[in-house]
Amino acid sequence: LAHSVFGTRDRTGILVAVAAFERRVTILADEGIHAVVPAGTWEQLARETAATVRTSGPGAGLLQAVRRAGELLDAHGLARRSDDRNELADGVRG
Repeated sequence: LAHSVFGTRDRTGILVAVAAFERRVTILADEGIHAVVPAGTWEQLARETAATVRTSGPGAGLLQAVRRAGELLDAHGLARRSDDRNELADGVRG
């Protein structure tokens, strides 16, 4: 909530949280995504990302998560529209 992931026009924000020390990953998608992406999708991606974090480090894990999330959104009809703009900051947040 503090980072306003919900603050997008179509409620399509995604938060990827990596706890590098614990090698844990949580992926939270907003309600606009939940309406079209099957249940369990983000949990599975989190498990895959955590495995990559363990073997290749947090940078590789985050890159994989972002790429795969984009593929999943596109596959479920949530592709970028011509009038889309980046509504949330992309930087690492603490």
